[in-house]
Amino acid sequence: MDDCGTCDRCIHRPCIAESNREYEEHGVIGKGAYGIVYLVTHVPSNKQVLFFFPMNFR
Repeated sequence: MDDCGTCDRCIHRPCIAESNREYEEHGVIGKGAYGIVYLVTHVPSNKQVLFFFPMNFR
């Protein structure tokens, strides 16, 4: 389990805000068998978008 250490929302990937400064993370929308959906704001355009991060399958 990865954890960036800056928030309590990190589960399988580092925070979006830490990974990419163009996006501001607001929280987890949902968690499921296939991955996690985050609500984020694209800072340059000020638009809210959803990011889906699939879980790693081996």
